[in-house]
Formats: sequence, structure tokens, C-alpha cells
Amino acid sequence: MSCPDGTHCSDGVCITGDGASAIDGGGVDAAAAACADNLVMNPSFETGTSGWGGVGGPITQINEGHDGEHAAQKCYDGSDTYYNVSDQPDSVTQTSVGAVYSTSAWLRSAAGQTLRAVIRVKNAAGEPLEQTSTPIILKADWQEVTAQHTVEAPEATIVEIYFSVADPAEVGECFDIDDICLRPRPDRAPLADPAASPYPPRLPRSHSSGG
Repeated sequence: MSCPDGTHCSDGVCITGDGASAIDGGGVDAAAAACADNLVMNPSFETGTSGWGGVGGPITQINEGHDGEHAAQKCYDGSDTYYNVSDQPDSVTQTSVGAVYSTSAWLRSAAGQTLRAVIRVKNAAGEPLEQTSTPIILKADWQEVTAQHTVEAPEATIVEIYFSVADPAEVGECFDIDDICLRPRPDRAPLADPAASPYPPRLPRSHSSGG
């Protein structure tokens, strides 16, 4: 596989950046180890908010992260009907049918809004083709949200992730986010040799006449 300039190949996909890296501090090291094959840049916001954007308001670095010293905060400014945090640029720039991706992040907000973690697949022109989302009701304490998606569209090229709140209650509403992970999952190909299965063979079900 050849990848565009500015990207490199990892497990059969073209990605931007170098993925997660360990930064001084045991918490961040632990988070990086938990997502060692991370495809996103700057997953823990220890160096600012580069690699992340979104609509509906600014994203800023804050103290007291879930792991490490920092996290990011997204606040609604009324400029749109929703607000979100998204990977910018898109983390995966070349994918294919059958590829499986999972994403996760740690979030908190005392406002109690409903947020969706979204994996969206787009074509080369950036037009959305398919997506999977997982909702979560935010709380004042950190909690994790996850989502997983299998690519189905033959024209699929790009994979992006975002974390979005629709219909915010008021301007100034915020949520905090940290330790974002996007990783390719192992292929789920069937075993070529049934004898290699670690499970005993299934016996045929017996049938009897009558009720």
C-alpha cells in the first residue's frame, strides 16, 4: 500500500501523525499503553489542542485531565445548532471494505447533556457514506464512551471521529474530554481449517417427530 504525502502506513491503513506517544507522567504513559496503536494525534492534550477542532465553539486546553495534567474543554457559543470535538485533519486517509475501527474517550460535564461518540466514513471527496454512534449522558465525574464500526462502502476512503452534543441547552454549556483513542481492530476472518478452532465441534441437533 502507498500512502499520500504527510501520512504513513500502519496495519494496512494510512494515518496522519505518529499516534499516541508517552509523555512524562505515569497517567499519560498508562493511557498511551492502553491504546498503543492509536491513530490520532495528541490524544491527551498535554501539548495543547493541535490535531483537534470542531464546530459550535472554541476548544481549549485545561488542567486536571483524566490521566496526566491536561484535558480539553469544548464550550458552546451559539454559532451552530450543535457543538463537537473532531479530529482535524482526519486520522485515517485510506481505508477499505471490511476494516474495523473502535474509538473511545473519557468525558465529563456537570450540565448532564447527551453526547454521541461517532465514527464516520467518507469518500475521497469528503462526502459522508456511513457511520456508527454511541450516546452517553455526561456526568460531573469522568466516564468512558466507546464506539465501533466496520467499513462497508466500496468507495470508502477516509475515517473521522467526533464527539458531539446536539440541541445544547444554552450558550456557555461545556464538556471536558481526554484520552481519545482510535484504533484498527483485528480482522475477523473465518478460520480456514476447522480443526484449528480452539472450540470443540458442534454436534448436530437431534430431531424427533411429534410436538
